[in-house]
Amino acid sequence: MITSTYIQIFSYISLFGVVTLSFIVIVYLSNYLFKRKTVYPEKEILKGAGDISIYKLIAYYSILVVLVEIGFMLFLPGEFFSGIIPLSGFDGTLPLIIGAAIGTIIIYYFLIMRREENHSIKDFSLKIKEMSSTNSRNSIIYGILSALILIYSIAAVWHWSVQNTLPSIREYGTILGITLVLFPFILTKEFYFRNVQGKLTTKNKFKEYFTMVGIGIFMETFLLGIILLISWLRLASLPVPTLYLSVWVAFLIIQQFAVNWVYLWSGRNILGSTIFLCIFYAWISVSFFPYGFL
Repeated sequence: MITSTYIQIFSYISLFGVVTLSFIVIVYLSNYLFKRKTVYPEKEILKGAGDISIYKLIAYYSILVVLVEIGFMLFLPGEFFSGIIPLSGFDGTLPLIIGAAIGTIIIYYFLIMRREENHSIKDFSLKIKEMSSTNSRNSIIYGILSALILIYSIAAVWHWSVQNTLPSIREYGTILGITLVLFPFILTKEFYFRNVQGKLTTKNKFKEYFTMVGIGIFMETFLLGIILLISWLRLASLPVPTLYLSVWVAFLIIQQFAVNWVYLWSGRNILGSTIFLCIFYAWISVSFFPYGFL
């Protein structure tokens, strides 16, 4: 028992060290791929949104978008998606991802784009294209390589100390499938989050990073945290799908530390951070969810 405890403690220390090293490698990779001056496409996108404040952008997502997300979780159970990717943990969380994307489109179109004259739903896709056009090829390569660096770093430590998290040949196909399914939905959400980031005035990357991590965690977990608190205090009887929320909230917090770092160093292109997050989540779904996380 004592030996097991020591192994677990050292595994967490090793995990922290290898993740820190991965973040440093990701920065060097960025310096190699992106040698031109950094542009800020998200700030240009927001010029057409009038004087909307960052507080409204945060509130719209953390309350209204998450309400749509919760609605999808409750009214479209995981079995509805079981034919897409037959993976239990993925089936339970896919409604949350789809709900967040659809909620983002609805809120952005009706509450933000309405400030512009003669706006249409086509303009929404054009805005996403604007934030995906700068250094697009290198950003996609960067997103893929960043995901592989972080995944294999974590998997190596976890494989050595806790459980087998290195994907098998068969699991690579599942990861690819989940990545393709997730891409359009996570791209939509990334677009919204980088709009929020465009409202930040700081030009210091590290200050911008930690600020956006805090904002991102709040936006993702504010309403979900209230639901979990109600559940923990047993103030109400909640539906079975809400059991997924504890793990989902933990993942949302972890992803904010990773995806914001990748975005800052990916030429500020949402394609890089989106493909990174898709691959990272696909690996989490395959390597962790089937083993009891959900």
